[in-house]
Amino acid sequence: MATNIRFIDNGFHGIVPRWDVFYNFTLLRIISFSMDYLDSKNKDKLLSEEDINLGLASPIKLEALTMPSDLDDRRRLDAPIPMVDYSFSNFVAYLSYAPLFIGGPVITFNDYLYQSNYHQAPSTKDFKRIMVYGVRLMFCVLVMEFLLHFMAWHRSFNKWVLRYIYIPMGGAGAGTGGYISRIVNSLLVFSFVAIWHDIELKLLMWGWLVVLFLLPEIFATAYFKKYNKKPWYRHLCAVGAVINIWMMMIANLYGFCLGNDGTAALLRALVSTSSGLTYFVLSSCALFVGAQVMFEMREAEKRRGVDVKC
Repeated sequence: MATNIRFIDNGFHGIVPRWDVFYNFTLLRIISFSMDYLDSKNKDKLLSEEDINLGLASPIKLEALTMPSDLDDRRRLDAPIPMVDYSFSNFVAYLSYAPLFIGGPVITFNDYLYQSNYHQAPSTKDFKRIMVYGVRLMFCVLVMEFLLHFMAWHRSFNKWVLRYIYIPMGGAGAGTGGYISRIVNSLLVFSFVAIWHDIELKLLMWGWLVVLFLLPEIFATAYFKKYNKKPWYRHLCAVGAVINIWMMMIANLYGFCLGNDGTAALLRALVSTSSGLTYFVLSSCALFVGAQVMFEMREAEKRRGVDVKC
């Protein structure tokens, strides 16, 4: 770099010098705004064409539609936001929204704008309620709130990936071709997630390993589904869950922690030493029991009419 402008590199870097670390979240928001804008524009165009075909004098625009109230988190993803709201000012406000800027959760543009402009709860004007909520929030942060944040962050990122990558690419499909579609789309999704984290071969290998380890589950589920009324079916599923959990743990350790050498050393210690084998057997038994508990919890939810689809 020229010496007369070297001060740019040596000067003040801001309160967060490594801004590029947080750009990953900004990238997701940019894509969300663009995709939601195009989706809304296409819907607006379709409405206009349908009204012209019906012989209406003035085509209905999204701006003329009444915004529904009290939409749930799923319906907010497709909220009929007027085209005029896809403005540069709202775009910048969405990108720089402080509470979610650094660590998420990742909220889509439609969801953000709906909650900001079209659904202001009465409680936001109650000062006493706000103060009580602030005290409660501080208490939660000082105890276990970070666990809830971790769960919400992953759920929100999962919904983002489903909406903008997995479903547009065809999702799980149906029939025999559905398995191929699910495998290919899972490969695309995990490749994107790996590159989004960082452009490293180790992370790409992590994504591909996850998809590879999903294959036994996909094929075993398809083959043994016809035996779902047998008394041994649930226990077989629990054994499969133990195997799947082990494979996913190995993939995550490889991609985010140990790498090639560390993972190889871990596996050697796990299967070639008495302490490693003891740990492996006891851990597998614990995972088996945990899988059975989760199966029973899901069955209890179904008996109450709750289907969480997972």
